[in-house]
Amino acid sequence: MHTQHPATPAEATGHGTAAACEAPLFYPRLLALLEPCQASPRLALRRQVRRLLRAQGPREQALRCLAIEGVDIVTAALLAGAYGQGEFKSAGAYIAFVNSGRASPLREAPLHGQTHHLLLTAARTARRSVAWRERYQLCRRHGRTETQALKGLARHLARVAFSLMETRGDYLPGGRISRSRHPAPAN
Repeated sequence: MHTQHPATPAEATGHGTAAACEAPLFYPRLLALLEPCQASPRLALRRQVRRLLRAQGPREQALRCLAIEGVDIVTAALLAGAYGQGEFKSAGAYIAFVNSGRASPLREAPLHGQTHHLLLTAARTARRSVAWRERYQLCRRHGRTETQALKGLARHLARVAFSLMETRGDYLPGGRISRSRHPAPAN
């Protein structure tokens, strides 16, 4: 069986420069927590993720993502950690990096399977919320299967998360984002 290597942020963005992550070891350590062989009960995993976020993670960005309906602390941490891995030229490049949507015909499995799985779980939860129910039902009315509608919603949740982190705005229910009142960090 062929082993796939994760795409680098430079490959996902289409250019060779990657932004410095606040804590370069956060994302790899977070992914290690989610390895199947190290699976913990859900509550213990959430505690470990919170501890890791407090110690070295992109806490502010994770809190922004946590405001989105359906997104839990583990998903928020993964989205924020992925965002910190590079400088993405667009939401599409970010979505390609977290691989929340379409599968490539050249790959058998998503490169970032944990994020893909957690985004689908967030979409399953979000489709029941008032904010996202109409969007999900609209996809279904257009003839999409349940899985296609969930993938579309997961992709949209990732797009909203990217916009929140990129603009440093505040989340408003239904996927709206207020204008940023927070200054960008100085480099």
